[in-house]
Amino acid sequence: MTQVYTVPRPIFDTLEHLSDLHKKCQVKTPRSVITVWLKECLGDYFELLPRAAINEYHQALMFLYSYRGSPDTFNAYRREIERFIQWSWFIHKKSIITLRRLDIEEFIEFAQHPPKTWISTKIVSRFFNQDGERIVNPEWKPFIVKVSKKASQDGVHAKKGNFKLSQQALKQIFAILGTFYNALIQEEATDVNPILQIRQKSKFIQKQSSPP
Repeated sequence: MTQVYTVPRPIFDTLEHLSDLHKKCQVKTPRSVITVWLKECLGDYFELLPRAAINEYHQALMFLYSYRGSPDTFNAYRREIERFIQWSWFIHKKSIITLRRLDIEEFIEFAQHPPKTWISTKIVSRFFNQDGERIVNPEWKPFIVKVSKKASQDGVHAKKGNFKLSQQALKQIFAILGTFYNALIQEEATDVNPILQIRQKSKFIQKQSSPP
């Protein structure tokens, strides 16, 4: 029976722990370090990874590590790269370096309407410490639906069915993934930035009308 990746598990830890992983890759073979890490994160799901996943994770690790000087930027980039890679590997079942314009459009549509198993109604940590090891937090999800503080005070609760990706969030996806693919091109991991093909004629981001 073919295993299905329905409940996502985090693969990118905090900046501190990601830096430790990066250091280990400088001492040992990156492939061996990352293989061990992903097996710990994914468990049986590890077998579902595409062949290029280990190398692509290393590329993403180096990309995220380059933003270690800005925690806020790191967190934003980690969030989008995490969502994108998880979708590409486990839902689309393709290597990220093989993706083209139509694939990216499929991802955007997925991000606009993710399955409820990918949505949380509260912010939780990706991992927690247990006996000196980093353990996956089963409550973590790639997408979060929230209500305003006032709405919460009025007794309104967040519902997964109310998830909606804002225009600002969509713009951020395009910007971050575009930067990521430019970095991959610089590292000669690919020669195509599929994001640029969409931004010129985007059907996703609504243009703001000018005031009369």
